[in-house]
Amino acid sequence: MASSTEIILISNNRIDAAKAFEFDLFDFILEPMANSRLCKTLDKLAQILTPEKKQIDLVSSLMQKLAPRQPEEQQIILKDAGRIKFLTPDEISWVGGAGNYVELHLNENERTILHRQTLSSMEQQLLPFGFVRIHRSAIIKKQAIREIRPTDNGDYIVTLKDGASLNLSRRYKQNMHGLIC
Repeated sequence: MASSTEIILISNNRIDAAKAFEFDLFDFILEPMANSRLCKTLDKLAQILTPEKKQIDLVSSLMQKLAPRQPEEQQIILKDAGRIKFLTPDEISWVGGAGNYVELHLNENERTILHRQTLSSMEQQLLPFGFVRIHRSAIIKKQAIREIRPTDNGDYIVTLKDGASLNLSRRYKQNMHGLIC
């Protein structure tokens, strides 16, 4: 039987995992997390909850919110040169930071779109769509990678399918989840 309160710890620090289970937490999820991982945890939680309608409805509601987004919800709305543009994440190859602006580089090698938004904010918006931060000034779509090669100083050069070459810094190396040993 579950306790009256179950705690799920979400952290970007692997060391917290050991601590989580020392305190008998229900689950530990490492960031960045996939919606499927959180859904699995919520499903497990729903199985042990007492069958009170409020609790079941709450978990069901959370799972619906985490369901895959519909195509119309996958649009990114940007202001560009006085126009409002509607892009899907699939159209974006990589994003570069420029102060309080981001430069979105599209797949078709069209001109870049300059948009007033921080890179960190854009990163959070694109994370669910297979984008990853590789440098303090660059976010790329994993599917756009052609090759990754090491440099002498421990960094890497990431070459994209559109020919762009970007630095993968040591700080963001862990974001590449198994692509680099």
